Amino acid sequence: MTRFYNTKVIISSITEIYEYGEPIAYGFKKPENEKQCRYKRTSFQDATVDEKQIRIERMKKHYLNERWTIARLIDVNFDNHTSFMTLTFRENIQDISVTNYEFKKFIKRLNYFMNKKKKAQLKYLAVWELQKRGAIHYHVMLFNLNSRNL
Repeated sequence: MTRFYNTKVIISSITEIYEYGEPIAYGFKKPENEKQCRYKRTSFQDATVDEKQIRIERMKKHYLNERWTIARLIDVNFDNHTSFMTLTFRENIQDISVTNYEFKKFIKRLNYFMNKKKKAQLKYLAVWELQKRGAIHYHVMLFNLNSRNL
C-alpha cells in the first residue's frame, strides 16, 4: 500500500499541492560535530566532473524553488501601494559586502524619510544580481509605500 504525504500552499491567487510517495525525511538525526559525519564535503574545485554536475543540478533546483518563494511573497503582499525599483551603483562595485552595506543604509534612510521614525516600518523584498560588466545591482519591491509621503 502506497501512502502519500501532501504539502499544500494556498495563497490569494495560487494553490499548489505537492504530493510525495515517501516521507521526505524520516528518523534523521543531525550529527553533533563534524567527526560524526559519514561524508566529508569536498570543495567544488576539488570535486569530480560528475559531482560538479550533480551540485549544479541541485543548485538549479534550489534557485527555481527560491523563485517560487519570491513569487508567493509578492503575490500575497501586492496591492495598490506596491512599487518596483532597480538600484545600481555608478561605480563598478563587485564586492557584495560593500553593496549590502550601502543598500542597508539606503533602506534605513528611505524608511526614515517615509515614516519620520527610526523604527523599521517599510516592507520590501530585494534581490541582488550581477550586471554583464560584473557590477552588483538590486531589484526591490516596496509593499507599503504610501505616495502621499513622497
